[in-house]
Amino acid sequence: MSAELFNGDVLKVTLRGRVDGRELLERLLGEAEGVAGHAIDEEGNLTAWIEPGIGELEVVRALLAAGMYPLETLSADAHNQGGPRAC
Repeated sequence: MSAELFNGDVLKVTLRGRVDGRELLERLLGEAEGVAGHAIDEEGNLTAWIEPGIGELEVVRALLAAGMYPLETLSADAHNQGGPRAC
């Protein structure tokens, strides 16, 4: 998936929670109007292209509904740099 295909902000989050919650999260994000695209890698890192405002709210709602939570957010500018700032 290429970031060039999507408009909006890039959100990178390290997820924690049950692995089966990822499947529900994938489905919920796929249905969210404010989320243009998303991917969850095998380590549980979520990358989502979101519409500012509504997309952020939809991601938080999807995380809660799937029983997932953000361990840390990652900077979109620097690969694998982040901190304990959560959504």
